[in-house]
Amino acid sequence: GMKVAGDHLDLCLEGVLHLLHAVLDDQQPDSLIAIVELLGQICNLGALQRLPEDTVLALLRSFVRSSHSPTRTQLAKFLRLLHSNQVSRETLQRSLESVQLNLSEEQQVRVMQEIFDARSLAGQAVAQQMARAVAAEEQCPVVLSALKDPLQMQVDGFAQALCEAFLADRTKAPRLLLLGRLARLLARSMDRADLPCQMVLADTTLEGLNTGNHNFKRVTTVLLPMPEALSQNSTFAEELFDLVVTVEPMGYLDLAEYAEHLRPHIRRREREEERKLDQV
Repeated sequence: GMKVAGDHLDLCLEGVLHLLHAVLDDQQPDSLIAIVELLGQICNLGALQRLPEDTVLALLRSFVRSSHSPTRTQLAKFLRLLHSNQVSRETLQRSLESVQLNLSEEQQVRVMQEIFDARSLAGQAVAQQMARAVAAEEQCPVVLSALKDPLQMQVDGFAQALCEAFLADRTKAPRLLLLGRLARLLARSMDRADLPCQMVLADTTLEGLNTGNHNFKRVTTVLLPMPEALSQNSTFAEELFDLVVTVEPMGYLDLAEYAEHLRPHIRRREREEERKLDQV
């Protein structure tokens, strides 16, 4: 049967969709469960990208409104299938944000949480996969090519505030150490501002720092040593830092451990007026 369906996919999909919309109008739980299961089998043959947006919207609406547990489970299973494909995932997202459903952002998040219910095996698998993806992302530096990217613009604003608070009235060029996932973006912002300071970008990897996006003028890039090896590194030992800036270190480096080992390499303020001036 599935071989015949695969040979006549468009015709079979059209027939199943016709039955689906008829069943949705009748609101018979057993019939809906059966037709959604059949639709899933047809979609697994390669029809996910061909699903009309009004069908996805109708299924999503049924999931939101249904209080019948087996029906919601079957619909959630099919909606997870939609989410597994790039094209149908975008259709699902548009349906979720549509004016017909009229869901707030909080409600949209709640619907997706229910679709990927962590109590189900499928939900657990997706949750674990997403957790691994987030953990992997946290361990990589943020690298952007577009200067007008919203994140880069936020970092530009932070860099400007940092310069106004710390660098504006300096007579001697201070030495800055930049750490964290966003350190490359901050270094690019401050380097483009052509500020009278010496900057050291210490990153957990040097990959990508030789590209055109990171041709720094005033920034020295080094591989961040292990905390206990900082004193043996010439870049850290040769001269004290006036300021250490960490931007989004969570999950990227152990800031508490580095703070203790960095302490001897940070200049202390001996006079009260210097302490006040250097507060950021």
